[in-house]
Amino acid sequence: MTYLMTAAIIVSIISVILVLVLLFMRKRIALVIRLFNEAGKAVHAMPLIILQPLVFSRWWNLFMITWMTQFVLGCQHLIVAGAVSIWFFTRDKRKIEFPIALSYARLLRYHLGSIAFGSLIVAIVKMIRYILNTVQKRLGGTNVICKGLAYCCQCFIWCLEKFLIFLNRNAYIEIAIHGYGFCKSAKKAFNVIVNNALRLAAINSIGDFVLFLAKISIVVLTVFIGHELIKNKNDIHHIWVPLTLGGIFAYFVAHCFISVYEVTTKC
Repeated sequence: MTYLMTAAIIVSIISVILVLVLLFMRKRIALVIRLFNEAGKAVHAMPLIILQPLVFSRWWNLFMITWMTQFVLGCQHLIVAGAVSIWFFTRDKRKIEFPIALSYARLLRYHLGSIAFGSLIVAIVKMIRYILNTVQKRLGGTNVICKGLAYCCQCFIWCLEKFLIFLNRNAYIEIAIHGYGFCKSAKKAFNVIVNNALRLAAINSIGDFVLFLAKISIVVLTVFIGHELIKNKNDIHHIWVPLTLGGIFAYFVAHCFISVYEVTTKC
């Protein structure tokens, strides 16, 4: 009974306080009610405004996915470049112990901020391109000048995006070798690119073509082996469906592994 009496007294005191607060703030409460009424009228007049958080959420999620994708790719490039630089600059190769693990440790301890900043720049440019693409689709049948300007902006942003990805990759190599911050590494990478533009263009073109041929060879070999394995299967009516899926999967797997050689050749 004592506990019930104490609880009843506390509830009574709280109730009296709430009543007094309501009495003293009755004018404010009336103002809040009028504000809610006006807000309800505004939402009723513009019902699509309720969907605005979903639109913002969609763009925010797209930005975060783009940023995280570039961040993971940057970590991969830095780890490969770090392991290769450890192997290359060690005179006595027998003294090398766990270069990949050491590259992981350096990344986690020193360079996560550099990777995050570099991937953020690329993600922002990609988002600008996505927004321009959406605006371009919304223009639809507008005049030719607007569509031409939209195409020019799209082309410029696309070129800028590809250049930043290329610059970031070389900046990560500078980070892995020298341990600089992102800005200093990007500046050194830019100077190297400008001073050796023709040589880098020739080497990268030939190297990329050879790696592309390797990917295509893997896809062709996969499709050929798949065709030989299932050509006598009577229960498969459309043989091109599994072969196409297998070829696409083989290309992505080949791209993941051959990208390691791509980064290694550029170190």
